[in-house]
Amino acid sequence: MVAENTRFQVQEIGQHRYVLHERRAFASTPAQGQQVIIRYQAGQATAQATKIRAGRESR
Repeated sequence: MVAENTRFQVQEIGQHRYVLHERRAFASTPAQGQQVIIRYQAGQATAQATKIRAGRESR
């Protein structure tokens, strides 16, 4: 997550591309600066932390 305000969180998904996520979709919002994979199911978002290894993200 690269930025946030009271309504949205911004996730960089690569090559200067970003996605806005509504904060209310999360039961627990990820921290700014945290590397996460976000999945949606039935309108609810879940964030899974990732680890960075040798320039690649893994779960």
